[in-house]
Amino acid sequence: MDGENMIVTIKEFTENTSAHGCGQIPTSKFKFTKFLWGLIFVGFFLFATISSVNLITIFFTFPTKDVVSVNFEDIEFPAMTFCTQEAVTATSLINFIDNPTHRNKAVEGVVSTMTLFQDFLVYPNIGGLGNWYFQYSYRFLSNQFIYENIDQKDIKTFQHDLQSLKISCTFRGEPCEESAFVVHQDGGFQHCVTFNGAGAQSNNMKVTKTGPTSGLSLILFVDAYTSKRDLSGYTLYNPFDPTSGQSGIRAIIHSPKTRPMPFEKGFDVPTGFSTSVALKETKRELMTEPHGNCTTAKFNKGTNYAYSEDTCLEQCKQELLIEDCGCMSSMLPTPSGELKPQYCGKVNITNMLHMMFHKLDETMQAIAEKELETLGCEAKLMESLGNPEVLNKCECKEPCMNTNYVKTISQAVWPSNYNQRKFFKESINMSDPMHRATILFEGLEIDEITEGEKEMIQNNFLRFNVYFESLQVETTSQVEDYPASTLISEIGGNMGFYVGISIITLMEMLTLTGAIILYCFKDFIIKCGQSNKTKVSDVNIKQVKAYDSHMDEEKF
Repeated sequence: MDGENMIVTIKEFTENTSAHGCGQIPTSKFKFTKFLWGLIFVGFFLFATISSVNLITIFFTFPTKDVVSVNFEDIEFPAMTFCTQEAVTATSLINFIDNPTHRNKAVEGVVSTMTLFQDFLVYPNIGGLGNWYFQYSYRFLSNQFIYENIDQKDIKTFQHDLQSLKISCTFRGEPCEESAFVVHQDGGFQHCVTFNGAGAQSNNMKVTKTGPTSGLSLILFVDAYTSKRDLSGYTLYNPFDPTSGQSGIRAIIHSPKTRPMPFEKGFDVPTGFSTSVALKETKRELMTEPHGNCTTAKFNKGTNYAYSEDTCLEQCKQELLIEDCGCMSSMLPTPSGELKPQYCGKVNITNMLHMMFHKLDETMQAIAEKELETLGCEAKLMESLGNPEVLNKCECKEPCMNTNYVKTISQAVWPSNYNQRKFFKESINMSDPMHRATILFEGLEIDEITEGEKEMIQNNFLRFNVYFESLQVETTSQVEDYPASTLISEIGGNMGFYVGISIITLMEMLTLTGAIILYCFKDFIIKCGQSNKTKVSDVNIKQVKAYDSHMDEEKF
């Protein structure tokens, strides 16, 4: 190790470096002053280094901030899903009552079970199960019970169809295309219809103007009430269900092609009113890793629905329910694949009716207890799914681009008293004998509408307008809050402010470090060099001697 040369090199560095304070060390006359300047330089250098390390630590947390921008642009019209509050139409109930010999047995069994449930099963406490049944009465007296216990082919004639439900429809002032609508089956409301939803054959859904005439306008017939018949014995009302006993539609406005969630995120639209929904579009842009945790997935797993975090969570809940209870919920997305478990609310209707009117035996009791245990498993799991720790298992991410709509809802009485006759004459197809509105209003004299018939119009029809109140789109974008350029700038500022170090100074320090390393290992490097030189010389001498011996032999 060449100590003298190394000291000389360090001294030259301190005299010539661009770092502040170093030059004072060798030029000071007194040792104390040299020590003081050295201490000051080292102290501030360490402080600047620690500060720079903290900045690097902040950089690798990948912080972000939100930036809001506002743009005016043509906007794609959202998907709009609407479901009737009464899953079973009044027209079908009248037909069911008037034709007892032609009733569908499956439908009749479910209707009888729901009608007699409380008086013949709960209150008599059959088999000691009355309290248990009462605990889940919200399931037995619901549209969900009908959906889970009657096949679609059997219940179809009792449900709304698009032709009878939609009296009229215009979009941007033009008649709606039938291909723009798709049917969505929902456990809570059964038969729903989506405009501009997944699977719809809709083209050019851009909106270039604001106001009701540039949006979607619907007149709907909910087929829920007649003043001529008392249907109260066949309608659902559960005082413990906050959505039971309502009339009108349940609507939800959501991003195009995404899966609707009317029960969780919808709003109610009553009959007898013209309801207008004015929209403003907002967007949320998120960053992918490492700055964010969004996903660029286009579709939810196994579906044709545009990706949404809500649908991902619903799918995960369904998977957990199937895994723990061996059944699925009609309120959650149906799993993909051919083999599907039965609904948790699927019961043996025949067994329940036998329990009401026959002597209870062990087989009946066992079947009923098994069904109630399944409902209990479902209820317990669904309650636990509100726990964030459970939902974290789903690993569902937000989409990197999410569109939402701010709604302003207003209502007015519709149709007005003076316009009811005109509305009825122009909007109901009296020439189509199969049209449900024609059947329900059969025998009505247009020129002499009674109070009861006015009531029927008010309780069966509604108008629903959806439009944009502004083409201004507010976008909230997640952006990098601490980019690499800022990190370099702040580290340079730290080093420059405290000790005057720049990139040039760092290069000088690297040169000094390299020189010190060479001095430290000088002896070792020299020895290695001499060793290699010796080995090479030995080889050369041996080769020469061998050549000389060969030449002597030839001469001889």
